[in-house]
Amino acid sequence: MRMAGSIRIIAALALAALAQAVFPPLADAEEVLSTVEGREIRQSDLDSAQRSFGEALKQIPAVGDDDPQLERYINFRLLAEAARDAALGDDPEVRRAIEQMTDLILYRTFLQHLVEEVASESALRERYDTKYEGGEGLRQVHVRHIRLEDPATAEKVIEALNNGADFEYLVDEHSVAPSADEGGDLGFVGPGDLPDPLIEAAFALEPGEHTVEPVETASGWEVIRVEARRSRKAPSFTDARGELANEAIESTLVALLAKLREREGLDAASGPGSK
Repeated sequence: MRMAGSIRIIAALALAALAQAVFPPLADAEEVLSTVEGREIRQSDLDSAQRSFGEALKQIPAVGDDDPQLERYINFRLLAEAARDAALGDDPEVRRAIEQMTDLILYRTFLQHLVEEVASESALRERYDTKYEGGEGLRQVHVRHIRLEDPATAEKVIEALNNGADFEYLVDEHSVAPSADEGGDLGFVGPGDLPDPLIEAAFALEPGEHTVEPVETASGWEVIRVEARRSRKAPSFTDARGELANEAIESTLVALLAKLREREGLDAASGPGSK
């Protein structure tokens, strides 16, 4: 899915934002290093500038007698003040660029807070215990599904299955999910891979069985069939941590984006559980 791929890129950016957020300061963050145009320059200002646009600072001459890194930042501030004095901030193109930069800062800050919440040590350990049965192993089921827009149609599909209808035929005839082109095949899934109601319903079935009642999710009404079961040895928490963090960030962003896009009247985002 194109949106799911984009979410994975965003998740990678979010992890990078977290890494920057915990980047150790070079000195006391509140130490005042200098003053420019009456505005104090603290160590935290210098650290933040280095993380945000350190490459751009390297292009500024280190004119001055102090530490080159500090002098470049002082000179950056002096040039910025000169631009304000020249009223460059009133230029429409500059205003648009400032708005975009503000959006970028807010976006990065939002991702940082999201990562700190859903990819914290405690959150990831809880996710590990859920996915790998407390370290005992990974249980998965091979699932096919038919997504319907209303429960009445879903009940008719279940009745047809009870009477011996072919599942893949019903997928082709009725499913409104993107996975309909693939026979409704979701592959092997486990806890956290699909919405909780679907996972719970899937693990309650034996291979070859289908749900006897429609399963309601945010995407519609689902009828599922389990093709097979399997279990795998659980990796250590350390080895699984990166994957768990990506899954947590991606699933959270997909759910949030779907909600935000729905509020704006846009197409819902696709991702885990939206195949």
